[in-house]
Amino acid sequence: MQALAHRLKPIAAATLAFGLALPAMAQTAGSHVVSVGALRYQPNDSSDPLNITNVPAAAGGGPQAGSGFTISAETTLAFTYEYFITDNIGIEVLGGVPPKHTLKGTGTLGADAINPLATVRQYSVPVLLRWHFNEPTDRFRPYVGLGAAYTWFDEIRITPQFQQALSLKLTRGASGAGVTTASVDGRLKPVFNVGATYAFDKNWGAIASVSYMPLDATAKLTTTLPTGAVVRSEGKLDINPVIMYLGVTRTF
Repeated sequence: MQALAHRLKPIAAATLAFGLALPAMAQTAGSHVVSVGALRYQPNDSSDPLNITNVPAAAGGGPQAGSGFTISAETTLAFTYEYFITDNIGIEVLGGVPPKHTLKGTGTLGADAINPLATVRQYSVPVLLRWHFNEPTDRFRPYVGLGAAYTWFDEIRITPQFQQALSLKLTRGASGAGVTTASVDGRLKPVFNVGATYAFDKNWGAIASVSYMPLDATAKLTTTLPTGAVVRSEGKLDINPVIMYLGVTRTF
């Protein structure tokens, strides 16, 4: 038995050395990496006052002093796909379930009776070029990324209480029956990204990232009063979100 054990020692040592030499991950040129995880959308928002654009100032039009807006932070399910052009450079696309945000008023629009003001669904498609540090065989690989995202908003719902309050404002208390709809133009904005991946083995791993996007949006409101008159107003919101992502990766 001792002789057999002695003969097996070199084989065991060679096997261990070969195992340690195997790449911890396979994120090399030509690799495809997908991930799924949780995305946190955290606005750093500020706003201009609500501006009634087609009514003279003498009749109550113009910027409404003291009014403002804020948009809720949301968490949603997201996924990424990255293709490695070289061992260090990859191009990534992010997608997922579009978050549904709640808009609330601040200042003179902050009364509980008229809040929330609206809900809106946000759609965004970021495309990033990323530089991965360290070697493809390293378990831990930090990266930096730069890209752009086209963001648009849909399913905008103005709440009944805000529609009524706006109608009363525009008719000077005569009627709360005005109907308000809204639209928001899409925006193409840069995205700045830092993060890291960690490999559990050559196929499975984890990813964490933080992105910043200097995003603004202007909601254009159209209010049709019972008289048939149409009043237009708008609210500009600087959203400037920090976007945090944590997920599980699979490399092919």
